[in-house]
Amino acid sequence: MGREPEDWQTVRFGRWGMRGPEDPVLLAYWCVVAFLIVISRERIPDWGWHVALHGAVVFLFLGISRVLPRTRGKFYIARFALLNVTVFGAFTELGNVIECIHPELADPVLIGLDEWIFGFQASQCLERWNHPVLVDLLQLAYCTYYFLPLALGIALYRKKLYGVIDEVFFVIPASFCMTYLLYILVPATGPRFNQIFQTPLHGLAVGDFFMWLLNQMENIKRDCYPSGHTMTTLIVLVYAFRYARQTVVPFGIITSLLIFSTVYLRYHYLVDVLAGAAGAVLMVLLGPIVCRAWYGRSYLTNSGLSTENISESYVG
Repeated sequence: MGREPEDWQTVRFGRWGMRGPEDPVLLAYWCVVAFLIVISRERIPDWGWHVALHGAVVFLFLGISRVLPRTRGKFYIARFALLNVTVFGAFTELGNVIECIHPELADPVLIGLDEWIFGFQASQCLERWNHPVLVDLLQLAYCTYYFLPLALGIALYRKKLYGVIDEVFFVIPASFCMTYLLYILVPATGPRFNQIFQTPLHGLAVGDFFMWLLNQMENIKRDCYPSGHTMTTLIVLVYAFRYARQTVVPFGIITSLLIFSTVYLRYHYLVDVLAGAAGAVLMVLLGPIVCRAWYGRSYLTNSGLSTENISESYVG
């Protein structure tokens, strides 16, 4: 592939181990949670090990970032892998301590908000349409959440919209950090654990398996508010609409099914979905501002996103 332009090298490798604005956000998140562990140490067994783990993650993240490949293709692949491991590690670690940091559940408050705003409980209302085929379909849609950011990244890379990839690399990890901190502030387990249903959800072929798999993978059961699935998929949809119009129809269908599934499958209250949508709007607005401040006013052209490319991407 050859050596990348010097300006790209300078922008990406000139900040003492930091490769993008998402780095200080991620590191600040790990430090904030470590601080919360320290002040809640009386309720957390082996709290010192958790704090040590957080410190190790910070140093490992900076160390690995310093040795990332210096060509765009390899850099983005390695960067994507590192960010995914760091975010998933944060999610897993939070599951070990969230109950001790904030023991009280906020489900009664969220149920009350749903009743006050909408006048009904959506998951209970949807129970009348409980059907195994629909459970299978919506559970599959719910699981696409884990692959949508990758699909968006591939579409952007094929169009050489590197500046947009840089922006997405900030927006999505930062949205996860905000979501995880709100899990601590407003811990809730969702309708499936707090509301009475006449019939359980069962799939026809794959629904039961994926519900079991998600329960095994996601050791956090207090991750209801806000809906991270809603936030991430709406962010992906906005960037697809702006820069990869050919993906809007499939992404739009998947996003609609996925957001509906969060309530139908009893994972979230409607107020969680609203909070996730509000978070998506906030992060999409912050993305360009933060990236321009981090990379400089010329970061779009330095990253391969010229004014001409922007206009083409909006119609392509």
